[in-house]
Amino acid sequence: MEAKVLEVLKHRSSVRSFTDEPIPEAVFHDILDCGVHAASAGNLQPFSIIRLSTPADKKFLTETCHMQGFVKKAAENLLFCIDFHRLKQWAMVNKAPFAANHSYNHFWVIFQDVVICAQTIETAANAYGIGSCYIGTTMESNDEIIDYCQLPEGVFPVVLLTMGYPLQERTINDKLQVEDVLHSSHYHTYSDEEIKTMYQKKYGEIQMPLNDRTKNKVYQTAKKVNGDAYAEECLKEMEDNGYVNYAQYRFGLHYVADEMLEGRETFIQALHRQGIDWIQ
Repeated sequence: MEAKVLEVLKHRSSVRSFTDEPIPEAVFHDILDCGVHAASAGNLQPFSIIRLSTPADKKFLTETCHMQGFVKKAAENLLFCIDFHRLKQWAMVNKAPFAANHSYNHFWVIFQDVVICAQTIETAANAYGIGSCYIGTTMESNDEIIDYCQLPEGVFPVVLLTMGYPLQERTINDKLQVEDVLHSSHYHTYSDEEIKTMYQKKYGEIQMPLNDRTKNKVYQTAKKVNGDAYAEECLKEMEDNGYVNYAQYRFGLHYVADEMLEGRETFIQALHRQGIDWIQ
């Protein structure tokens, strides 16, 4: 049994292509049952899961929330939410004081509980041979999701997990090694060479084409977030290499650094709308 669990954990991968086969309800329930047995601070279980798997749900996710098309093909889509609402109602019914939704500490502990539940379900699904993929772009559609799912005050979306039987054989991505992430007693500050070596082992020599568009995009992004001098260094690196390296692609073209700074105020407003107001 132990070997099987370890194999599931070591050989998981994100799946974005699914068959039309539905997940049997008994299997689906068993997977969710693993989630509700996940670790939870104080055993409070301050999370709720919204099942978004009808054709209308999938249309909403892909069209209104602009999620990727494979979400529509997935057998199940599960939205994991922070749930202060149920916790507060339990307190109020029993005439207990409650202020968790105003607390920084409670928010972060509850956020952890939600993610632990989601990951336990992801692992259980993998044990059944069911593929899955996390969709983090829920944060870009908080208001739309709150309205569509009729989330009451105190309930806030965190992440979507899309699941289904894989259409093709999974590809296992290379990862950083244990020695790359494990520190003993104190943090080991890596040398530049150590950083280059560990990420080269993980990604290999991935190179993106260098053209006017990619060069200008990386340059302008670096200029906005790191200043003129650093942008010039980025430009020289690209021109000397003759390509966009993978780190430049990830943070200059894919997870665009300056765009990551946008939306903060909208996110805070969405939290406040749901009565979660520790952050100003």
